[in-house]
Amino acid sequence: MSKKHYFILLLGGLVLFSCDRNEIEEIPITECNCFIETATDAYTYPVRPGSDDWNAFISSDQMAEAVQVPFSILDTMSTIGVFETCAENPLGIELYIANSPQSFFDFSLDKFNAYKELMSRNDVASELINRYSMMCVDCEENNYSSFSGKGGDVEYAFVSIELLLAQNAVLSKASKSQCVFLGQLITNVYKKNIINNQSAFFKRSQVWIASRIMDKYNYAGFNELESKNEQISIFNETGSSIIKVDSHYTAENIYQDIMEQFKSFLNIEL
Repeated sequence: MSKKHYFILLLGGLVLFSCDRNEIEEIPITECNCFIETATDAYTYPVRPGSDDWNAFISSDQMAEAVQVPFSILDTMSTIGVFETCAENPLGIELYIANSPQSFFDFSLDKFNAYKELMSRNDVASELINRYSMMCVDCEENNYSSFSGKGGDVEYAFVSIELLLAQNAVLSKASKSQCVFLGQLITNVYKKNIINNQSAFFKRSQVWIASRIMDKYNYAGFNELESKNEQISIFNETGSSIIKVDSHYTAENIYQDIMEQFKSFLNIEL
């Protein structure tokens, strides 16, 4: 089939894709909104932090058991319902004290049925990318999913979904055009976070997704960056910035170098 050009309006900009019709139809065309249509079948956790029942727990195992969702319930859920169930797990707050985002995800995948179910879905990439495309980083009031439920701080909602989008198991189920579309989305979020003077913590996961996308496609520029800088390689593997003692190469330097290469990657693919 001959290739055709399509224009997609994306966050105020125009993106040109050159690919065949079957591939372009996979890409959702949406506008971000602070209040979006959420799943009707997501799990409602019966016990949450702050309640008397939660305060009565004396071990982390009791907490984990309280937020475990049976596979019999998960099996009937939509993929986006399973995502919201994962994102709204009250123990998701532990991401912010974990050694690395990847270690937190690996623990969650091992411990919680909802993560196992989400990773088993063939449409996990398309559903997560579509949901991400609906989210606005500037929202104060919103109904997005995070460890506090729906409608918490928007930064935590973005980190919750970006953690999942950064997983190789998710990106492996995305087409190249979907990855490029996601790349445009995370680039816009990253730029917004810079403008909003966000901390390095809340910019980290956009950069992590960028590094994983370039790694997926064996992009030469990123390979060279990794070969010259072990810190880049560690970041790609773990999602964490390991800063050497007395080094002037900071987390922000890691982000800048990766995003500069990602810009070149996107320019080639668009």
